[in-house]
Amino acid sequence: MKGRREGAAFLAWFLKAYYRLEGSEIDDAVCDAPGDKGIDGIYVNEVTREIDVFQARMATAGKTKSLGDHDLKELRGTLDFFASEKSVKHLLDTATSDALKKLIVNQKIAELVQAGYKVRGIFVTTRPRDRHTDDVLKISPQLILYDNSELKSRYLPIGKSEPIKEAATFDISEDGMLDYAIDKGPKMYIAPLKAMDLVQLGGIANQELFAWNLRYRLTRSPVNQQIEKSITDTKEHKYFPVYHNGLTILAEKIEVDSKRKTIKISGYSVVNGCQSLSALHAKSAYLTAELKILTKFILISPKGELAAKITDHTNRQNGITGRDLLSNNEVQMRLQTEIHTKYRGQIHYRIARGEHPEWDGSSVMENDEMARILMAFDLKTPESCHQHYKLFDPQMHAEMFAKPSVNADRIVAMTDINAVIITELKKVKDRAFAAYSLTPYLFLYLLREALELSEGHGQEFIQNPSRYLDGSGAARARLRKAIQPTIACLIKSMEAELTRREQEGSPIDPRRDLKAKGVIQTIRSKVIPLYQMARQMNYILNFEEEWVKAASKK
Repeated sequence: MKGRREGAAFLAWFLKAYYRLEGSEIDDAVCDAPGDKGIDGIYVNEVTREIDVFQARMATAGKTKSLGDHDLKELRGTLDFFASEKSVKHLLDTATSDALKKLIVNQKIAELVQAGYKVRGIFVTTRPRDRHTDDVLKISPQLILYDNSELKSRYLPIGKSEPIKEAATFDISEDGMLDYAIDKGPKMYIAPLKAMDLVQLGGIANQELFAWNLRYRLTRSPVNQQIEKSITDTKEHKYFPVYHNGLTILAEKIEVDSKRKTIKISGYSVVNGCQSLSALHAKSAYLTAELKILTKFILISPKGELAAKITDHTNRQNGITGRDLLSNNEVQMRLQTEIHTKYRGQIHYRIARGEHPEWDGSSVMENDEMARILMAFDLKTPESCHQHYKLFDPQMHAEMFAKPSVNADRIVAMTDINAVIITELKKVKDRAFAAYSLTPYLFLYLLREALELSEGHGQEFIQNPSRYLDGSGAARARLRKAIQPTIACLIKSMEAELTRREQEGSPIDPRRDLKAKGVIQTIRSKVIPLYQMARQMNYILNFEEEWVKAASKK
């Protein structure tokens, strides 16, 4: 986790694995500095109108001492700083951590507290809870604990999980069941089932049960909140089958007993109704026998092609990610096939979440990451690379991917260039700037600007990277060697600009400034002239000269 302190690295890992955050979202949430008043991170959920204040503690290796109540009481006291707009401003005045202050200002915490956002304390630890811990939690509804056991129960490894193998049996004797066989297709069974039986299904807590659902990244949305509200009102329970869309469960095996009193399933996955089932599980203490959910079982493996279509169509009314919907897009499939054919064994191009988890991570390029790279280099909008919704918006996708110039060579070339940038950034002294998730995209944009200054190989590379790559590892190595001096010079020029801004009392704040188009243009106006000066004084060779030089030393 980018050389952070242990506690901050632990929190960053937690936000990635459990909150499903990515890149700049994690960087924007973590406060990695001393003098932070015990605040390790803050995350604002605009959808649920919640502000989560984090503390993260790892147990000393080899020691299993329980958590107790001290740390939770400390976190409860920390939340007093977020009781009102006035108390947040007091925190800004008294905190000595610049990182914490920037985090509070950038996320407009004081204004959000004034607007009525709910503040929660989230404590994350590898230590187990004990009775003293539970005593504090019982009287502190604003505190949420992820301890050793909770982390284990909720953890879901990267990659598609197998369908749940353990058999589950449901009583259908009370309300009966409808079964329907499709000619040359799967058989369906539909019945209202008790929610208290459904929440016993395995894999709900860690979302493994929902691994084959397109809406894999489940979050607490207003829909969840409304469902939870209905669950806690027992008078509403009898109406659930009337106004709830129900669940869709795909199962490899379905057995109905001869008297049609029970239905037994195994090898199953829930592909629709995931948020509802998660809400029912979270509020299981409120469930009654009256609360039933209309459930549709389909006798088909969740892994099949038809299962994917069923999952797609049953989720069309909900918000699935653009990447999910475009995982079968012809453009993406063409790119994947072309890359895996021309660069077989060198690089893998992943176009769907969970696809081929066995691929070596060091050789994988995710297509959502490539979308960000192309957005920065080809579209020259690095300030938008944190906006997930743009990555696979149909129009933006066409602008980035659907054109003849975006082929296997371009994808591989940009993968290698991005790797060179990340390597060079490790040498930068200002770690807060260098390690920020949006920083590599800034340099992809600056590199594009620098290459456009050359009338030879620079501009030709922009238009046609295939001129420089032939599918071999040797050509890729030559490209990396030729482009490295230009990237290194741009980074050195940027460091000079960082120093100048620091001396003038207007330092660059990457969490804010790298998302602002005006700031990006200002940086360009300072850095590119410094690069041009280095060229004119022969401190470095340009890409064209380095490309020729790399060939002569091959």
